Amino acid sequence: MIVGSFGNITFRTSSFDVTTFKNLARKRTYTFSEHEVVSGKPYLQAGHEGLETLTFDIVLDKALNPLPKDCRECRDMLVEMLKTGDAFPFVLGTSYIGDYVIENITEKDNLILGNMIVRMDLAVSLKEYH
Repeated sequence: MIVGSFGNITFRTSSFDVTTFKNLARKRTYTFSEHEVVSGKPYLQAGHEGLETLTFDIVLDKALNPLPKDCRECRDMLVEMLKTGDAFPFVLGTSYIGDYVIENITEKDNLILGNMIVRMDLAVSLKEYH
């Protein structure tokens, strides 16, 4: 079953392949200006809507899916997407959420057997491209 996608990365779950994310968080912001007054509390004036951010974790584990040689290749594909600065569509289920750029990628934990990384936890932050 396809869970969603980001660019050319497809998130899916099945009996033989698990490539998905967890802890998806969507942050929306709005700016306000604060105006001081002579006496009393300041007044707020509504500004504008800010860009959305999405954060999620990806677990790359050779025991859960038929990854290429090791987890580095999947990580490197995300890093290349980060380096281009290009926007990619983010789809959740069958709903198009918007175009996003990768703001940062954090490697949280690695399990190494010999010279191969067999498990890697990544934290990915995306920012809306408008």
